[in-house]
Amino acid sequence: MKETINNIKRVYKYGKNYKKNLVIFTIISISNIIINIIYPIITAKQLVALSLS
Repeated sequence: MKETINNIKRVYKYGKNYKKNLVIFTIISISNIIINIIYPIITAKQLVALSLS
C-alpha cells in the first residue's frame, strides 16, 4: 500500500503541469471501471430473465 501511495505522489509531482488532463483521465478511468462492473451484472439479469420466460 505504501508503494502505491508513493507511486501516486510521483505521478502527481510529474503531472503538475498536466493537472487538468490527469484529473480528466482519472475520472474517465474510474467511470470505465464502474461501467465494467455494472454492465455484466445487468447483462446477467437480462439473460436470467430471458431463460426463465
